[in-house]
Amino acid sequence: MQRPMARSNRKEMEFSDTGAMWRCLTAGGRGHGRSFTFQRLHADEVAFWPNAEDVWASITSTLHDGPHKGIFVTSTPNGPGNLFHRKVLDAQNDPNACFRFFRWADHHAYSLAPPKNWEPSQEEWDLKELHGLNICQLYWRHTKIKGADGIGEERFRREYPLTVEEGFMEVRGSWFNVAYLNEIVCTLRPPDLSKELRIHKQPQNGVAYAIGADPSWGTGNDYAVAQVLSEDGELVATFSTNKRTPEDFAMRVGELSYFYNKARVLVEYNTGGGGPVVIQKIREMGVSLWYDPHTGDHFKMTGGRGAIGKKAQVYSHLRYLVDGDALTLTDLPTVQQLMHIREEGGKLEGRDGYHDDLADALALAAWNAKNLPRPVGLGAFPFKRRRKALPHPFGV
Repeated sequence: MQRPMARSNRKEMEFSDTGAMWRCLTAGGRGHGRSFTFQRLHADEVAFWPNAEDVWASITSTLHDGPHKGIFVTSTPNGPGNLFHRKVLDAQNDPNACFRFFRWADHHAYSLAPPKNWEPSQEEWDLKELHGLNICQLYWRHTKIKGADGIGEERFRREYPLTVEEGFMEVRGSWFNVAYLNEIVCTLRPPDLSKELRIHKQPQNGVAYAIGADPSWGTGNDYAVAQVLSEDGELVATFSTNKRTPEDFAMRVGELSYFYNKARVLVEYNTGGGGPVVIQKIREMGVSLWYDPHTGDHFKMTGGRGAIGKKAQVYSHLRYLVDGDALTLTDLPTVQQLMHIREEGGKLEGRDGYHDDLADALALAAWNAKNLPRPVGLGAFPFKRRRKALPHPFGV
């Protein structure tokens, strides 16, 4: 039943009756498919391509736009910030893309019967409970990490991730405990990013709330974000937009304040940004605004004359709360940003293609909540929260 072949070898195959063909190209080669027109592309192990940006631009320029055009990208992760990582982020947010993630635990081959005297550590047992692993899977993981041919835990997480984020985690320089945040990722479903406002929990009578607002000019680039924290440290609402003017953003923040029991708002008074406009509009609405009781200044996270707080100081407080399990983080994009906040070259900001606007607004909300009538404190949480991973946290 084989169709007649014009040529067939390990690099190409062409049918003589239809002219249809496929070619196998090496990402490190020179041609990259030039002089040909293709309809479909299967790009394999993209995370390990040399000169990945140039290769991608060259090969995708050979694709013919039409009803049969298709691009399939597959790879094992190889750290954050590369071409494959960006493709993963884009695919999760693109309604025209179909994103698929497969955990190593979904493959039955990754299993090994343990000896009778083997006992998992407490950390391994917690991992078993979180992801629903069986004892044979747990022992296989143990041998891959600590066995005679073990590759270490950091490398194992990249080669054999249990979550999408785990494959792109960077421990060195990370501001927050990324392993802990990865546990939280397992419990959160992706939100509908087409909606600007994500309500995680309705306001409760008698509960005080704090809002952190990070403005922007609404030109389609940087996002303006407002995060709402309850007095006991639960993230109850997230508002994010990059298309609203500072005045419009201020109106939405004011509405959030009144909705959440007239929550006090801390707006970053960023030099050259939309902060002053937002503050003036919110003040006209009669919303309670945070200010320094000693100087009357509003908050400047990036310094400058009259600044009463620095970004590292605010983020240190947020790290104290996050790593101490004092906050209930309910917004997946916010947790993802926290996982990629790193200090490099003396700058603390989002890395690997992630912004830090959601994280900034959360840090401002946590700073605002320090002196609410019922302040947030670690003492309210004497035990570590028990979390359970969703069966398919990324919709696969």
